Amino acid sequence: MVFLQQGPRGAGTLGLSLGLAIVCSFVFLSGASAQTMNLGTAPSLSGVTSILTQVPVVNDAEVASSCGTADPDLINDMVGYLQDRGFPVVRPLDAKPLILGEARVELVPEVVSFNNQGLDCVSWVALTAQSQKTLVILPVAQPRAVTITYWRRGLLVSSNVATHGRVVAETLYSLGKKFGDRYKSDQPPALPDLRPPSKKP
Repeated sequence: MVFLQQGPRGAGTLGLSLGLAIVCSFVFLSGASAQTMNLGTAPSLSGVTSILTQVPVVNDAEVASSCGTADPDLINDMVGYLQDRGFPVVRPLDAKPLILGEARVELVPEVVSFNNQGLDCVSWVALTAQSQKTLVILPVAQPRAVTITYWRRGLLVSSNVATHGRVVAETLYSLGKKFGDRYKSDQPPALPDLRPPSKKP
């Protein structure tokens, strides 16, 4: 299932309350967001040939610093897992220019954190596969910028301040594995090799 969101991602998305995060975590974990496909439609990640990873987007730089979630290296284990298993994942510095006809999505981590009086931290950790497009959506015949969401999962985590960065990194690793499983299941099966065996001289 593909979702369209009008306009660029902004502060409104990052400013969701932790109460909403709890509701969202229940929805995601309960399977209510499971894909529903009509006959003849392709899975949402089918044919994607390039996955561009982004550094984590945080809601508040000061809170992220106090909770240890401001480090861009939090995604290293997740990216390494996907690359080691052959997924077409690249970092922005390693990405080649987009080729006409290439299907590329961005893998965007988000960390929305709350620091409880400096004692412990609670974070909503999400991972989204998305792309930005300019589309005409009727009945208004005017181009508009939309964000297309192909896949999204999130978890609510809590720990003391000293270990929170590691907990968030482990959560992103777990979400990355779920994304990898979904990406693999969405790809069409390989066509069988029907060529006759070559004759030895």
